Amino acid sequence: MQWKVAISVGVIATPATLLAGCGGLEGDIENGVGIALKAKPLCLELGAPPYIAYSTTGDLNYALLAAGFAASMPRAGGTFEMIPSDTGKKLIKDNRLCYGEIRLLGIEDFTLPTDTPLGRTLSADVRVRYDITEKWARRDEFAPFVRSGEDTISMSMVEKNSGWMPLY
Repeated sequence: MQWKVAISVGVIATPATLLAGCGGLEGDIENGVGIALKAKPLCLELGAPPYIAYSTTGDLNYALLAAGFAASMPRAGGTFEMIPSDTGKKLIKDNRLCYGEIRLLGIEDFTLPTDTPLGRTLSADVRVRYDITEKWARRDEFAPFVRSGEDTISMSMVEKNSGWMPLY
């Protein structure tokens, strides 16, 4: 007489681990996040001119002065109006100073899609790396203002005809 032994293995799974093997939903989320991140460079938002420096340290506008991206004109109250230098004019576009890109490292977890008034939505936790591509952004004056390193961010996403896209 032969005996058959069946071994049952229990697995606790999240939606991400249940669907990871099929590549479907997780792959679609990864694709949508990747496209959105490529379209969103890392930038310092400068606001509309005139740019005003309020102190000698710890101020983004002062960092622009220290880096040579602007020249200053003293104003009342100890502030400085900054006029972009030739270098600054080349780098400052649409009142932004871009310095890097956000790279997707992977999808850590996500919820299953839910029907909402916006359409089918889900939440995803994604691991990203902030890559500094501009040498000037590594200067000490900019350290408090630039993002670098790795982080996990949460994104709400909506399903579009072109796939899953983050809601901003």
